[in-house]
Amino acid sequence: MKAAGVVIDGAFRDLEGCEEVGFPVFAKGLTCGTALKSGAGAVNVPVSCGGVTVYPGDIVAGDVNGVCVIRPEEAALAMERALAKRKRQEEVIAEMKRTGTVITKLGKPDNI
Repeated sequence: MKAAGVVIDGAFRDLEGCEEVGFPVFAKGLTCGTALKSGAGAVNVPVSCGGVTVYPGDIVAGDVNGVCVIRPEEAALAMERALAKRKRQEEVIAEMKRTGTVITKLGKPDNI
């Protein structure tokens, strides 16, 4: 199995190298120091990251805004909800462009 990226509940270094090879890293920050290695680690075990327990098989997705962990059995519902939200957002944007009115979260138009 090949890693598609890494999520770190802390800081990491070598950002330029990771970006150069296209390897995504999501971390709390950057550091110039190295990490103390205290053991070999483990694979396919639950871990806690950012206060969230991540289990083997979980779906982990991230972008510049953050990281999301989804249990496989919740993936279909999460995708359905995300697509519905995106559709509603696109409809609101289209309505604002059409009318020149800003629609707030409460759905009440504010004239520009």
